[in-house]
Amino acid sequence: MKTLLLLNLFFLSNFIYSQTDSVSYIESIEKYIYFHEQDSLESDLTFVESSGFITKKKFKLFRKTIGGFSEYPAWNKNNNQYFNYWYGDNYLNKRKYENLYFSLYFKDNKLVKYIKELENKKYNYKTTAYFKDKELFSVETNDPNFSLEEVKEHEIKAIEILDMYIKQVKY
Repeated sequence: MKTLLLLNLFFLSNFIYSQTDSVSYIESIEKYIYFHEQDSLESDLTFVESSGFITKKKFKLFRKTIGGFSEYPAWNKNNNQYFNYWYGDNYLNKRKYENLYFSLYFKDNKLVKYIKELENKKYNYKTTAYFKDKELFSVETNDPNFSLEEVKEHEIKAIEILDMYIKQVKY
């Protein structure tokens, strides 16, 4: 009986330690992001904003505006390390289209945080995932269609866009 109690106590202590370790890692990521976003004017971050309209052909002759999009890539201009990529599209008709917002945060050119919001007139899904050394560390989601493959696709797209902007600024 005593050995069973000691084993339970041992596993419980390891579980509590691992929870505090994960909380401290997530807090360190949040502090890193907060520090760079709040002090962006003083730090060496470079932001580029692009936005535009989403149009659809109407009667094969005219174009009708059905929404808009915004994109914000940010990187450190001294060492060309990625910091953030944010994308959002917003439609005028929420019954017919879904609004999509996602943001990726990088530290040392590795993905550390992913946020995605998908909203419609009927539902609102939010996903927050943390990564450590390219491995999924923690995830909170209410999206039934959450996929790690989609996160990887968004990461690849963000890195391509960030690389393109870094090359444009260099030359």
